[in-house]
Amino acid sequence: MTRSRVIERLAAGAIALGLVLAPAGAAFAADDDGAGAGGLDIVVTVPSASPETGRTITNAQLRWGLNGEAGSGAFAGGCNFLSAGKAGDTGGARVWTAADGFYRASEGSVRVEKPDAAGEWRLASFENRCLDASGAPVSAASFTSTTGNQVVIDGGVGTFDPARGAQIRWTGSFTVVFYGGMTYWSASNPVLSLDAAGNGQLTATGSGYATSMEDMSKWEPIAPRTIVLAELRGASIADGGFAIVPEYLGVTAPPDSGQVVRSTDNAAWWGSFPSSFVQFQKITGQTGYWLTTGVNATARSPRPCCG
Repeated sequence: MTRSRVIERLAAGAIALGLVLAPAGAAFAADDDGAGAGGLDIVVTVPSASPETGRTITNAQLRWGLNGEAGSGAFAGGCNFLSAGKAGDTGGARVWTAADGFYRASEGSVRVEKPDAAGEWRLASFENRCLDASGAPVSAASFTSTTGNQVVIDGGVGTFDPARGAQIRWTGSFTVVFYGGMTYWSASNPVLSLDAAGNGQLTATGSGYATSMEDMSKWEPIAPRTIVLAELRGASIADGGFAIVPEYLGVTAPPDSGQVVRSTDNAAWWGSFPSSFVQFQKITGQTGYWLTTGVNATARSPRPCCG
């Protein structure tokens, strides 16, 4: 892997919880180091819009593309992409092949979808994992080039009470694959927890394999641990759902994570994914893709965030 990048697509995606799925790319946050185009919403669909006290939620759907980098071109390995299920051990930092069988478009309640040229969601495949909606290969040299792939998890169960908040749990895993497979990690059994004010977190059990940009011979299993995928503020499912940008802009990363100092030049896009998430990525070797590092970043205006 190489640190050389034209631009780092690092912004948090928007989270959406609602009865109707947001269209591809309808809402997402973008920082200057980060965010690719479109498809970065977390969309959670609940089966009823009625805000009944103590309502039981069944068959909720979670949808998310994480950030723009998770569907971008890579300087090695072709591209970064999402895969359904918890990937097995490749035995080292290497590019996946179709024959490996590590890639899955669907597994159980989890699937990976991509928008086509008409904006319709289609099940992804190993063959099109590096192609944009028009069928062209994504380019590492362009921050607007992206596959738009998203993870979709069905079957979420939980409860909602306006006076207490909400909790929804999903069963299933997805894997985030960078540099074609040279580094990857998995998130299992996500949980969305919100208090009465709509503040909360999306958490999951993180696992994967430890490697390093500096030493790719390193390859060790990572002990499973709970990580915060996204922090939320002011979300509400009282009307059946919400669309919201997770906390990223202005968030300080843990010490020694590589985050650059906030300045007048980078304040408009400066930020980080949640602390436990960044600490986890320090083990996977992906830290620089989830916070503002300033590596080859060029000052420019963030793209619109909210749909």
